[in-house]
Amino acid sequence: MLTRLAEIYTLVNEPEEALGTLEPLLAIPSWISPGELRSDPVGAPLRIHPGFARLAGPA
Repeated sequence: MLTRLAEIYTLVNEPEEALGTLEPLLAIPSWISPGELRSDPVGAPLRIHPGFARLAGPA
């Protein structure tokens, strides 16, 4: 559910909100992973945001 919210934030050009929504998901057991963030085409616009590298790690 939160991943969909992050996708919506991404689509409406709210990258800070999207990254803020994804951050807690990376801290708990879930299917979302840094690798998933780097390869998901919906999240591509987030990759240019400075906070993305901190969240997803190096490519």
